[in-house]
Amino acid sequence: MMYFSLLLSGLIAVSPFASASTCTTDNLVIKTSSGEVHGFINNTAPDVRQFLGIPYAEAPVGDLRFAPPQTKKRGAAINATYYGASCMQQTSTAKTIYTEYDREFLINGPTSEDCLFVHVWAPNNAQKGLPVFLYIPGRSL
Repeated sequence: MMYFSLLLSGLIAVSPFASASTCTTDNLVIKTSSGEVHGFINNTAPDVRQFLGIPYAEAPVGDLRFAPPQTKKRGAAINATYYGASCMQQTSTAKTIYTEYDREFLINGPTSEDCLFVHVWAPNNAQKGLPVFLYIPGRSL
C-alpha cells in the first residue's frame, strides 16, 4: 500500500500540465517515487486530467493469487489512458441501482484476476481547492 499512497500524493500535488485544447498525453506526465504516470485529457471533458488504470499492487496471479497485495515494483512508465480490467464477478440479469441509474459503474471492458487499479480525475487548472475524484473499484457483497 506504500506504493498507492506515494502515487496518490504525486497525482494530487501536481501542477496543471496542458491547456484545455490539448487532447494528447504529451505533457500529462507525473513523476512519482514509484515511476512516471502518463495521463490524458479527453475532448468531452477538457477541464479534467484523467489517469486511468494505475496499478496499485502487483498482479494477484500465480503465486500471489491468494496472498495479501504486494507492493508494486518500480518499472516502466505507466500508460494511464485506459481503464484496467475489472475484477471477476458473477453476472446477473436482476435490476439494480447500477443497471438502472448509475451505469458508469458497470463493467465496461475485460475482466481479470489482475484488477488492482485506481482511476483518478483531477482539475486541469491551478486554482486551489478544486476536488480530485478518486475511484478505487471495490467488491460487491
